[in-house]
Amino acid sequence: MSGPPTSRMPGRTSAPPGERAPDRAVTLRAVLLGLGCVAFLSLVTPYCYLVLQGSEIAANHLPAGALVIFLLLVAVLGGGIRWLQPRLLLSRGETLLVYVMMLVASAVPARAFLAYVLTVPAGGFYYAHPENRWPERLLPYMKPWLAPRDPEVIRTFYEGLPPGRGIPWGEWLVPMLAWGLFFLFFVLTCLSLGLLVRKRWVEEEHLAYPLAQVPLELAGEGKGGLSGPLRSRALHLGLLAALGFHLLLGAHRYLPAIPAFQITDVPLVSGAFTLPLSNLEGTGLHFYPSAIGIGFLLGGEVGLSVWLFWLLAKAQLWLLGINGISTAGTTEAWSMQICQRGQQVGAFYCMAALMAWELRHRLLAALRRRKDTGDTPEEQRALRWGMRGALAGTALMWGWCVAAGMTPLLALAAIGLYLVIALVLARLVAQAGVFFAAWSAEFVPADMLAYPLGMNALGKPTSFVIYLHQAIFLNDRRTLTMPFLTDALKIGSAERMPLLRLAAVMLLAIGTSVVVSYAVGLVLYYGHGATNLWDMSSRHIPTWSYDRLLNRWDTQGRPNWPFVYWNGVGVAVMALLVWLQRTFLWWRLSPVGYLMCWSPALEQIAGSFFFGWLASTLSLRYGSLGFYRRARPFFLGLIVGEFLGVVLWLLVDAAAGVTGHALFPSGGTR
Repeated sequence: MSGPPTSRMPGRTSAPPGERAPDRAVTLRAVLLGLGCVAFLSLVTPYCYLVLQGSEIAANHLPAGALVIFLLLVAVLGGGIRWLQPRLLLSRGETLLVYVMMLVASAVPARAFLAYVLTVPAGGFYYAHPENRWPERLLPYMKPWLAPRDPEVIRTFYEGLPPGRGIPWGEWLVPMLAWGLFFLFFVLTCLSLGLLVRKRWVEEEHLAYPLAQVPLELAGEGKGGLSGPLRSRALHLGLLAALGFHLLLGAHRYLPAIPAFQITDVPLVSGAFTLPLSNLEGTGLHFYPSAIGIGFLLGGEVGLSVWLFWLLAKAQLWLLGINGISTAGTTEAWSMQICQRGQQVGAFYCMAALMAWELRHRLLAALRRRKDTGDTPEEQRALRWGMRGALAGTALMWGWCVAAGMTPLLALAAIGLYLVIALVLARLVAQAGVFFAAWSAEFVPADMLAYPLGMNALGKPTSFVIYLHQAIFLNDRRTLTMPFLTDALKIGSAERMPLLRLAAVMLLAIGTSVVVSYAVGLVLYYGHGATNLWDMSSRHIPTWSYDRLLNRWDTQGRPNWPFVYWNGVGVAVMALLVWLQRTFLWWRLSPVGYLMCWSPALEQIAGSFFFGWLASTLSLRYGSLGFYRRARPFFLGLIVGEFLGVVLWLLVDAAAGVTGHALFPSGGTR
């Protein structure tokens, strides 16, 4: 992979990853501090999401909440402790371990887990009525241990408890345990897969990991006070630019005399009713300072491919429109749902198969316990435990699914799809820094199975459980857990943290967040009433998911062969792009661009990535390597400044009692 040079992490990145860091990063005090920070985020994040409904501090794979607390540890707290008690200073490795713990747990109290784990099962009962026929068509497939059954428990969950009534913790204990276990099984499997791919991605392919670069560079030497990058004037300039932008952007809500301006959700095509423009309806640009910063850190052929493939996807829609083909679906084979999403599914299959093929020799060597592979003893142990964890996690998920009503073979197929999605998204984040790594809601495991097989072949009990899973855990792929885990392993590798200890600490952080999130969630839901909180969590996703399942049962009984055809097209195009990249030095496009080109989420960052890539390319071509390195802190400052602005306005909103003040991400992603 080619791209811009990265700043050298002081004495870290070139060291063998299997050795222990000199500063002993995995210490008891670092773990305890990390658990405290995880618990704090698990308390604050649900309030931000459910009550304030403003900017999201855990809406992407570089979470604002974790990064801001990390900066406080590096700068403010570190500087104060230096003067008061130098022996309490955290080392660089310890500080980064705290960040890793916050990183992997940051989305648990948000969209990755809490946002839907209580409301989707309970919503099946609360919103059921004779007209929608849920009681006789859907609810018989809900196992008793997946949701409370007491009507009063569910009613007060949605409408709030009357004065003097206590939260019915006992009624929720079994469902919370059931869903929490499945999530932890999934996390265990993803973490194990991360251990299996870590060496190839980090040491052999040298993937950029743009999101992991941010804390690695900001940590400096970790001796307390402001690190070298945080003292940079260029970083201060970028920080002030992004922070000033956010201050102006949010001030209009409080001071209407300040003119409103908008550089997110800027429509390029709106109100078009005729071809070919109607195929591009809704196309727009979003400019985020943080995404510009990440685009600069990425640069190179991957940065070029991210935004260029987005343009090529739009060009394809334009060409279809010129030939009289509407994405609204003039024919089933050419509808957007079939053509575009079918290609993306095929591309994901191809990438997952390629990664599995490239790992085959290392996995076979680990199975045979060969010692001539060049791996360190710790790496060999990590590989063996990774394989054990992947097999154990898959088996536990499979047993859970079968107990919930799925047929054994289809349960295994569904779990395989969950892992394909998780692994390829982790690759996208590691290689391209796509921190809004998501795609259309149509691209979910139920459709990936139903289109080639038909809903009749899936059966109602199986498809019901799959829809529950994807509504709760896969509804928003921007916060899927595996990319957090692989970025955390990259940070641990850069700091030479013991891999298995690091993995155990990551699991401890996630488990802590699950427990705290459950408690905070029930307090908020019963205290306010779910119907008075975030509509996406309380009403939209539960009702949309169940209604969509009924629609699929009624209209999609047989296989959809055009979708299978476009799967094949996606596999072929992806394979061709991989071959071109690996065969010809002059080929400058990375296949990862094709993986995301159909995603509505890519529209959130394509414009910003273009400007970041352009700045990186121009600084290297017309400046010098020294100029590039001097400019780099400015773009780090854009990231830091935007996230500081997000947190600042959340604090102001909480103090003023203002809700719905969403500045990041903009309304298009909520």
